[in-house]
Amino acid sequence: MAHLYKASMWQGGSKKWYCSDIEDLGNHSGRWWVPCCILGISPVDFVRLLIDEFKVSDISFNEEKNFLCFSWDKEADCRRYKNWINQMARKANYVF
Repeated sequence: MAHLYKASMWQGGSKKWYCSDIEDLGNHSGRWWVPCCILGISPVDFVRLLIDEFKVSDISFNEEKNFLCFSWDKEADCRRYKNWINQMARKANYVF
């Protein structure tokens, strides 16, 4: 069944806020690079966007596991990103 990308947010045990699509993990919906595809930008540009526009508090990349982790200290900052990326996904009709 088709799944339109839709990010959710949650607070981790560290009190940081995280955001990703976790509804259909079997079809790669939670992969960090999916927003790059939605936006049509490179991974480097996506990282710059997170830092410059969405003011992530923490960001790190594990090259061995190809895993980008990013989080916010403030719920409102995370929500701003979530609402924006969901709007971009709807606009692009990004379906898995």
